[in-house]
Amino acid sequence: LFGATDQDKSLEIFLYNPENVEIVIDKVQKLFENYYVYSWIDLNKSFFGALKVERNVMFIILSLIIIVAAFNIISGLTILVKNKTKEIAILRTLGLGKKSITKVFFITGFSIGFFATITGIIFGVLFSIYVEEIRLLVTNLFNVKLFPEEIYFLSKMPSELDLKSILIIALCSLFITVLASIFPSLAAAKMDPVKA
Repeated sequence: LFGATDQDKSLEIFLYNPENVEIVIDKVQKLFENYYVYSWIDLNKSFFGALKVERNVMFIILSLIIIVAAFNIISGLTILVKNKTKEIAILRTLGLGKKSITKVFFITGFSIGFFATITGIIFGVLFSIYVEEIRLLVTNLFNVKLFPEEIYFLSKMPSELDLKSILIIALCSLFITVLASIFPSLAAAKMDPVKA
C-alpha cells in the first residue's frame, strides 16, 4: 500500500506486564536474528541507570545512618555500664553470673535498637504513603517549590513501597544493633567486683 521496503518495516509488541520485557526481548531476538530489537528500557537507559545509582547510594546512606545510630547505642550502653558500676559489683557479689550481667545489658541495647527499627519503619512507611501531601504542605507553608514539574517532568511526587527493601533494611538494622550491644555487655560482665 505505501511502497515500503523491508528496511522501513518495524514491529511493535505491547506486553500486559512491561516488567517481563527482558524475557520477551530474548525470545523475539531469537526469532528475528538479523533485526535490531529494543525495548522501552533501552530507550530510557540513562534514566534507569540514574535510578539504579540513586537506589544504591540511598542504601549506602541508610546503612551509614544505621551505623551512626549503632555508635550511639554503644556509647549509651558504655555510659550505662560506667554509671551502674556499683550496682554491677553488688549483683556480682550476691552471686549473679557473668552471663546474666551480659544478658541484662545485651537485652537493654537490643531493645533500644529493636524499638528504634520498628519506629523508623512506621515513620518511613507513613512518609512514603503521604509524601505528596507532605510536599504540598511544605510548598504551601514555606512558599518553596519542591521538585518543580518543569525540571523533573512529574506532576506529583512518586513513591513506591517495596516490602523486600523494607525487610532487608530492618534486618540490617537489627544485625548492626546486635553487634553494637555485644561489646558493652561483655565489658560489663568482665568487670571485677572488688575493683568496682
